[in-house]
Amino acid sequence: MIKLARWVCLTTLWAALYPTCSFAASSPTIMVSIKPFYNICARVMQSVGKPNLLLTKNASPHDYQLKPSDAKLIDSSDLIIWGGPELEGYLQKPVSSLANRDLDLAAVPGLTLLPIRTSNNWEPHTHDHDHGHDHDHDHGHSHAHMVNDPHFWLDPDNAIIIATAIADRLSEIDPEHAKIYKNNALEFSKEINKDKSLWKKQLAAYKNKPYIVSHDAYQYFNKYFGLDGVGAISLHPEIPPSIQRIQQIQALLNAEKVSCIFSEPQFNYKIIDTLISGTKVHKGQLDPLGQDKDLGPQGYIVLIDNLINNFVTCNKH
Repeated sequence: MIKLARWVCLTTLWAALYPTCSFAASSPTIMVSIKPFYNICARVMQSVGKPNLLLTKNASPHDYQLKPSDAKLIDSSDLIIWGGPELEGYLQKPVSSLANRDLDLAAVPGLTLLPIRTSNNWEPHTHDHDHGHDHDHDHGHSHAHMVNDPHFWLDPDNAIIIATAIADRLSEIDPEHAKIYKNNALEFSKEINKDKSLWKKQLAAYKNKPYIVSHDAYQYFNKYFGLDGVGAISLHPEIPPSIQRIQQIQALLNAEKVSCIFSEPQFNYKIIDTLISGTKVHKGQLDPLGQDKDLGPQGYIVLIDNLINNFVTCNKH
């Protein structure tokens, strides 16, 4: 007992004299804005630590309002990982004062970025919407200035690039675990590349099945897998569709012989039931954020799996 007590005293004294030394390395405090980025980050940090998620409980990055507790989490984090101002305008101002403590994933080199779709089927991308209020003021950012579609994580190849970028940045701020971060990102890329052929095989039979979504979040998913998305109820998911827009969608359902129309947990438009009433169009649900469970390191793979399974289930009817 005397020897044990003496050892405890010595280690306590050592820690007091040399505070920069530690017997167990701690992981950095990382805050990630939305679930898909969080899941990729959790995979990169696996066995080292766990990131914090900002948006939970089906909150949408399109219309989120920061709470005081969010601001405290942002200020106390070593790194903020987010999707850039086109996706998350509410974070633009707080992040600008962080002195290079953020990682804007939309600005990562090598990422495939697609321009916003602006045809009538996807709702013209203009500022003249008959919605009766100024959504720029309400939500703190302007859709009118969007150039690229910000839902880039739904391209699995982009997910690999995101993982690599996160691993590189984490390695800079936490060099002690750099090898783990980079190995985890490499393993993640292998998992994605292994699953890609299976995913494409699952969707092969449904490439010519026209479908409509609640808002235009699936361009990357659509293009990557060669699917036939023909339109969206609304470009702006936080704004209910106008009567004119509903009439346009009804015409589109008939003209394109649409097989499925998909809602989302974040924006579950009740108008969908009215749109498909008396038609042979089926209703399904797609979740581009994968908000249902905290699946951590496996979450991104499950996100794509669920999108594919729900897409196939709706079209099988």
